[in-house]
Amino acid sequence: MSASANPARSQLAALMRIAGPLLVSNFANIGILVADTVLAGRLGASALAAVAVGSSVWMTIMLLGMGVLMSLGPVVAHHFGAGKLAAIGADARQGLWLAGVGSALSAVVCLNAAPLLTAIGIEPHIVILAEGYLLAISWGAPGLFLFTAIRQICEGIGAPRPIMLVLLGVLPINIALNIVFMYGLFGFPALGAIGCGLGSAVSYWLMFMAIMLLTDRAAEFRELAIWRFVEPPDMEALARLLRIGIPIGITLLMEAGLFGALTLLSGRFGSEVVAAHQIAVNYASLVFMGPLSFAMATTVTVGHALGAGDRQRARHQANTGVLLCVGFMLVTAAVALLIRPTIVGWYTGDGAVAVVAMELLVFATTMQPFDGAQIGLMGALRGYKDTRLPMVSAIAVYWGVGFTLAYALGIIAGWGITGVWTGIVAAIALQSCLMTLRLRRVSQVL
Repeated sequence: MSASANPARSQLAALMRIAGPLLVSNFANIGILVADTVLAGRLGASALAAVAVGSSVWMTIMLLGMGVLMSLGPVVAHHFGAGKLAAIGADARQGLWLAGVGSALSAVVCLNAAPLLTAIGIEPHIVILAEGYLLAISWGAPGLFLFTAIRQICEGIGAPRPIMLVLLGVLPINIALNIVFMYGLFGFPALGAIGCGLGSAVSYWLMFMAIMLLTDRAAEFRELAIWRFVEPPDMEALARLLRIGIPIGITLLMEAGLFGALTLLSGRFGSEVVAAHQIAVNYASLVFMGPLSFAMATTVTVGHALGAGDRQRARHQANTGVLLCVGFMLVTAAVALLIRPTIVGWYTGDGAVAVVAMELLVFATTMQPFDGAQIGLMGALRGYKDTRLPMVSAIAVYWGVGFTLAYALGIIAGWGITGVWTGIVAAIALQSCLMTLRLRRVSQVL
């Protein structure tokens, strides 16, 4: 039976054509920040702490800005499904204005982060280094945000290959630049931790220049004419993008902020527990790249179907994407449970840390299917351009339920870190249930 005669196979094939390159891209993208952390660790505890603090501030800013720009993905997907190529180019050019403004605001926040770091009790010498790291990496903010805008265009038309090629090419360059600037090779001054930020900043600009060249010359982008015209800001178009994008950015911040806050909360239980908690979170974050990629592809395929006016195909694509996310997480959770000692051994040789980490990995694997479901559902809802209610739900569930329950069980009831993780799992599970109801309602209404 041909794929065209088998709708389920056809829907899965459409998803995987987009999700495959995105999976590689997402791992390469996270590798840039991982490279900063790993290389800084070789410079000593102060440098590692400075990069950890600085990158946490940068990640927060980056998530909000990139979330806003993610509005381009579903908007472009709808245009592409409807065959409105000229509209894609117009929205792309407005997205570049949005990226420019967003990067300027991000740089301002980076340059004024030191008082906040001091106020929360970061040691003065760490604040100085972290401030230097943020100053250096802020020079790359325009490059990163402009790249993100074009990345959303690529994803929206279902052409993720340029993203993959750029990120795979830039990752080794980023590592090399970090080493050069950190240690002062080839006549450059030795900048230490600040060199990590500078290396990433240069890499971000290289990413943008590379994606600009590829999208200017590739055949599938020629009719979009992204770079052929310069248009002034269109307030109506920008407002339309912001109405979709701001809720996406806030939603990303809510989940990331929950994990960040609970990491700080775990500090109450001692260094061994903090280390074990970080192992579980790091493992969960890496595995999360799988369903994240499938969810991004789901946004595109649902958008294409809706743009073409095919509501039934949109529902099928949404269901296929969510099932793929959940299935991936079920398989990886089962494998992780079987090889927990091996996974923990990759991170630590400390027996006390390993015992706690083994316990927390059970919580992490319990969370995985729910986490896969909620990110798949969110991806489908973005394809429907439905972002406001998911944002409200994220605020209420992650903080009203998740953080409250984690604090109540972990601190007040005395369950310790297991209480904290009970709160995390409960919040993710509740969010997946609520988003299931929301997708059912939205897909039937449209």
